[in-house]
Amino acid sequence: MAGLDIQRVGTSLGAIIGGIDLTQPVTEAHAAALRQALLDHQVIFFRNQNLTGEQFKAVGQVFGKAYPHFVLKNLGGDLKEVTQIYNDGSRQCSPTIDNKIQWHADGGYYEQPTEATLLLAKELPPYGGDTLFTSMYDAYDMLHPALRRAVDELQAVHSFPDVSSKTVQAFNANISDDPTMRVDPGSVAGRLQPLVVVHPQTGRKTLNINRQFTRQIVGMPEIQARHLFDLLVEHCTSYHEFQVRFQWQVGSLAIWDNRCTLHRAIADFSTPRMMWRLTIAGTNRLHGPQLEAPPAALPQATVSGSPRLQ
Repeated sequence: MAGLDIQRVGTSLGAIIGGIDLTQPVTEAHAAALRQALLDHQVIFFRNQNLTGEQFKAVGQVFGKAYPHFVLKNLGGDLKEVTQIYNDGSRQCSPTIDNKIQWHADGGYYEQPTEATLLLAKELPPYGGDTLFTSMYDAYDMLHPALRRAVDELQAVHSFPDVSSKTVQAFNANISDDPTMRVDPGSVAGRLQPLVVVHPQTGRKTLNINRQFTRQIVGMPEIQARHLFDLLVEHCTSYHEFQVRFQWQVGSLAIWDNRCTLHRAIADFSTPRMMWRLTIAGTNRLHGPQLEAPPAALPQATVSGSPRLQ
């Protein structure tokens, strides 16, 4: 494929791509091949890509328009879209540590959810700090047919927890020079999304739920919704058959499709780990299999009265 070396690394998802130097401008042929590889494999990996911030941003443009995160630190200047994720190792597993980073997809709380994420390893501990990915295509396909029919008709609230609209407003004020990067303050309050999404490019059905950003399933009694939530999350994240685990090296790059995967960083390291991240903005709202149009606006009463399911 356009001179690329593509090697699958998992039965459900994942491929390592060689034969390309991303420090150089990406040709149109390679760009098309990379976008197709992402659709085919859900997450793609590269080795030995020691990119500058500008080069990393240019790779992101192959997949769409990146946007800065409204909470996390970025590189600033012309690289506001590049988030710097630094952990000093204090989140390592121990009896007293509550690792809050759970299985999740990025940006599902936006009206047009994040399409892809790029993560580049810049500084790593000598061991540990791997990232897990799971296929939400396979998670959906492996549900019992009766359960698939039930979840096809349901919706859920997604939001970014513990962030106020004032935080978003302050972020918007700081990037007033570029209105296209501003964030809708309503995104943190709650967004109604289909529980099952038809991927807009592949046409495959994928579960759209995670413990980090999904707050509740709506349209059914609270006890049933809570138990269904826990059942689906456990189903999505418990089967190794759906998963692939990536061991980072400095210069490693991972790119994944947030519309059909979940991911989780493993906090098993005790020395610094620093990554650069780009998130690619969505270009459309998500549709469920039973909906001819995206979900209706979320009633404010539902947002304010919805405790996070744990």
